[in-house]
Amino acid sequence: MARARSQRRDSRGGRSGDRLLLAFLLLVALYWVFVRVTPGLANRTFRLGQLASGTWVAFTHGANDAQKTMGVIALALYETGHLSHFYIPTWAIVAAGLAIAAGTYVGGWRIMRPLEGLF
Repeated sequence: MARARSQRRDSRGGRSGDRLLLAFLLLVALYWVFVRVTPGLANRTFRLGQLASGTWVAFTHGANDAQKTMGVIALALYETGHLSHFYIPTWAIVAAGLAIAAGTYVGGWRIMRPLEGLF
């Protein structure tokens, strides 16, 4: 028997309507917190919040890139017989981190330059 529309579950096991309600309640709570705040303070607060959340998203996204590189290096070493058991050598961790950092340092401006006029 098919579930009723309000009883459908999302990919994480919760009801999708519950998430919508939670988001709406959060929006109303934020509205009531900032309803009497001056526009300058509100802009500054949200600007700092966007900076913090954007920094966190960029950090976590970049952390995954280095981990994938380390995994490929370790797998190649293991499959070619250079490692007796599978582990990630310390030099591979350092090399992957330096490679990601160098790529960001050298080419990051190409990404940020087009965005600088948007803010």
